[in-house]
Order: sequence, then C-alpha cells, then structure tokens
Amino acid sequence: MQRSLVVAGLCVLMLGTVGAEARDFQPLTKSPDRPEMPAPGIGKAALDCSQAIDVSLGDTVCGDTTGLANEADQYCFSPWNETGGEIIYRLVIDTPARIEVSLDAQCDLDVALLASCDASDCLILTDLGFRSSGAISGEYFIVVDGYVGAACGFCLTIEEIPVAPPIDLAGCTNAEFTNCLSQTITGTTCGETNHVTEAACGLFPEQGQDKWYTFEIEPFGYILASANMPNADVSLWVFDDCLTGLECLGFSDFQGVGGYEAVVYSNTSSENKRVHLVVDSFGAAGDCAEFEIDLTCSGGVVPVQQTSWGTLKGTFSTENGGTQ
Repeated sequence: MQRSLVVAGLCVLMLGTVGAEARDFQPLTKSPDRPEMPAPGIGKAALDCSQAIDVSLGDTVCGDTTGLANEADQYCFSPWNETGGEIIYRLVIDTPARIEVSLDAQCDLDVALLASCDASDCLILTDLGFRSSGAISGEYFIVVDGYVGAACGFCLTIEEIPVAPPIDLAGCTNAEFTNCLSQTITGTTCGETNHVTEAACGLFPEQGQDKWYTFEIEPFGYILASANMPNADVSLWVFDDCLTGLECLGFSDFQGVGGYEAVVYSNTSSENKRVHLVVDSFGAAGDCAEFEIDLTCSGGVVPVQQTSWGTLKGTFSTENGGTQ
C-alpha cells in the first residue's frame, strides 16, 4: 500500500483553521510501498513551537533528527507511527501564493503541514512532500518527523510554484458522446491531448494525454466506471458539463501501473445530468496508453434533451402500455 495515498485521503476529510483547508493540499507524488505500522494512538499531539525555525518561500533548509525528543506520534489521524524526533519550521505567507514543500531525507522521514502548533490540527502528512492546489496565506508549521522512530539528516525545500493551468475546454467540447449503458469500452489515450493536469478534487498532477467521454445520466441514476491500463498508471476524473464550469465531481488514482481505478457519480436531481468521464494517467508529461473501462450506468439510453422526472415516469406508466 502506498502510504502517501492513504494519509492524503484521510486528511482530505479534515478542516484546517488558518488560511486553508486540508482539501487544498496534495501529495507531490506516489511513494514506494512500505509496510503499514499501527500508530500508537492519538496520545502525543501538542508540540513545543517556541524553538520553531522561521523559513520563507524560496528557502532550502537542512537538519538532522538524530537524538531529538519525540513530542508527537500521530498526524492527520493517520495510521502512520511517527515516533521519531521532530524538527519544526514556521512559515508565514503574507501575500497569497501557491507553495510546494519537498523532503529529501537519508532515511524514512515524513513531513506534515499544520494549521497551528498542534499535531491534531493537521492539513496533510506525506513522505515526500506536498503542494497547495491554489494560492494560500497565513501562518503554518511544517514538521519533519520519523516514521517508526527513524532519525537521520534531511533537506527541506519550500518554494512558490505557478498556479495550475486551467482545464482545456476542448476536452469536453470534443468529448465522445456515449450512451448510458452497462458496457465495456476499449480505447487509447495516444493521439489525444493533455487537457487536464490538476483539478480541485484530484490528488496528483496527471500529466498524461487524456480521453474524454460524455454521458447523460437520468434523474436519480448513476454511473460507475472501473478502468485499467496494463502498461501505465491509469487515473479517472468526472466533471460536469462545460456550460456549468467543469466542476470536478470525482477522481480516482490510488493504484500504480496495471492497477484498477474506479469512480462513481450519482445524479441526485430530478433532471437529466450531463457529465464527462475522463481517462488520464499519472507519469511523465505526454504519456499515453491503451485502456479498458468496465461501465455500469443506470437507466439505459437517455435522451440528450432535458426531461422532467414526471415525463420519464409517464413514458413507462401502464397507461402507455408499459409496466410499473
């Protein structure tokens, strides 16, 4: 299991108290597998930040946790056992900026971002680093801690990065319209364009070429898609229609190369809902691969035009020769 994925997923559910929320941060990348070790319990959480080292955007600072006391053993309510010693940094961002923090350690250290000097006020915990999805400001504490008591030297880089590029609307305007039926779809992202790299509900920058499909989902219906790329690291997005701003409705990228990803979206309204399913991949810019999607979609073929729930019920009423 890739630990950065597990903890980021848990942290997304938590709210920070200063300047940003947990959902505003993403792990930098997927980490290598390493065994899960149960955390010793919430126990130690209050940190002593009186000796916190002030850092600014653009800094690279190096340190060593060897021989330091263990003040906190759990962050973001994660299952990770952080029983090593800590070094705490204080970051104040006066002008809103998008940030990236990366950790280069000689052993198995982790890095947490806190909204205050308390391990339970955690925004994200990763083993390699994190970035904000947009511009943030305020006071934050960055803690370098040791997984299962690890202690060693490290360097931490804090920098400002450009705001993520907007989603290319050509992805949805040129999407392939597909009937909302249970079916298997095979295809390739090769020959496509990278229309979307980051969005609000994503966990990682998805730099591969992407293939877009459009579905019309009936009132109270749903779409469930499971996808696989045998030779690449597939990811899935669900967006609403271009005309309504391409809100990110769903995302999945929890496995590695050859793994399966799944997303589900339910239309809870009484009107037809047009959504876009996007097949993407994690990896180098411009990567592409063949894929297969197992699709479950309620309601069969749905008319493209908006249709009221009453009209749809009437279509299948006994008065029209249908069945109830």
